[in-house]
Amino acid sequence: MVTKRYNKPVIVRVTEQELIDLRTRAKENKLSLSRYLVEAGLAKDKILTPKEREREERAIFHVRKIGVNLNQIARSLNRKENVTEKKLLEVIEEQKETLRTLREVMVSR
Repeated sequence: MVTKRYNKPVIVRVTEQELIDLRTRAKENKLSLSRYLVEAGLAKDKILTPKEREREERAIFHVRKIGVNLNQIARSLNRKENVTEKKLLEVIEEQKETLRTLREVMVSR
């Protein structure tokens, strides 16, 4: 078996929390920190651009918002309170818009 020689050092600057997170992930994957960084850096998944990241964060925000609205409706129904048709239609429209946004994000990846 031929042993690979890793003789090219790379210096990376990270915050204290990023270092903690990276070490945790490396350990979870049973890799050294340096090997984890190489493997992650060479992974075939595309790294998001700032614009793509912003779109993804916006989509996640809207999904959470829908969850809150659905939770409020479920709470109202459990309390035997009236939920208006208007409110249900608003939530359904928000869901549709969020799904469109998510679709855009996933297609653009």
